[in-house]
Amino acid sequence: MNRFSRHTGNVISALALLLVSSYAYAVDCPGGSNFYYSATGSVTPTTTTINVAVASNFKDAAKDLANGYVAGTSYKVNLCQGSSGTISSSINGGNPYNIALFLSADQSFADAVTVALGSSFPYANGVPVFLLSPNAYGSHVAADYFATGQTHGATADGLTSYVILNHASGTPAAGTIAIANHSSAPYGIAASTQILYPMGGGTPPNGSGYSDLSTPATYIYNATTNTASACNGLVSGSQWQCEYNNVDLTLTAIDSNSVTGGFVGWSQVCNSTTYPTNRYVKFPDYVLAQYGVLIDIADSTQETVAANLVSYMDVGSGTWNTFLTNHCYVTF
Repeated sequence: MNRFSRHTGNVISALALLLVSSYAYAVDCPGGSNFYYSATGSVTPTTTTINVAVASNFKDAAKDLANGYVAGTSYKVNLCQGSSGTISSSINGGNPYNIALFLSADQSFADAVTVALGSSFPYANGVPVFLLSPNAYGSHVAADYFATGQTHGATADGLTSYVILNHASGTPAAGTIAIANHSSAPYGIAASTQILYPMGGGTPPNGSGYSDLSTPATYIYNATTNTASACNGLVSGSQWQCEYNNVDLTLTAIDSNSVTGGFVGWSQVCNSTTYPTNRYVKFPDYVLAQYGVLIDIADSTQETVAANLVSYMDVGSGTWNTFLTNHCYVTF
């Protein structure tokens, strides 16, 4: 082989590698992480593959959903997860990950999709919880971190009247806590504006008077994906909350003892062996109505398979409500 042929071969090999790398990147989820799960039907070969993006709190439930849907078919469902705001923005920015179905953590980010096929639809009702880290749980229960019987604050399951989180005062106290992003992650928005804000004073939650989300509050440090570092070593000044890109990372920070505790979804702590019920407090008065939306993509076959997945869910049926209950969501 002459030098020109060898050079040409090297260029072709390099281009092939670049294309493979580009394809690998193209199937990444919004936020830069790979698909966390793929469900493949038993009928071979696979005829149709669809990419489905889900809110981080629905991550585990979506695996069971996808497995049930593809059983006995030639379909493959790739699942990715992230904050609903990030996913919605990615879809509107050209949908580079070819998402055919988006299951959001709230209605607003589903409705914000500009390339939707039809209207958004409800599929689950999520419940925020305050979860203690393993170190904190070793000596206290989650309810002990709240002052009960207050004239203002938030309402919590099993606790009297309004409650306020013990932070600056009270024993035991939550020195630092974790929340999901308070502008792009619905569970972070709920924690910051509906649950935590009224605890700082003012009027009880009534749909108005909440803090402005246009700029982060002075008590929040943006830890993005840094779940390994202790929050008390990251914050400064009046900061005492570390926020993470999505609620899945928030749970990781709590489980890593990077904070005293934090706000995640009930669905994420559904395993009673891993998360005993006295390790968390539920806030059922702040239910998040979660909505999905089908996406207009170039492949009509993929659109049909995605639409059939929604039909398979059969939202509102007894079967779907059992699915929700088993995964710690509120039924319809």
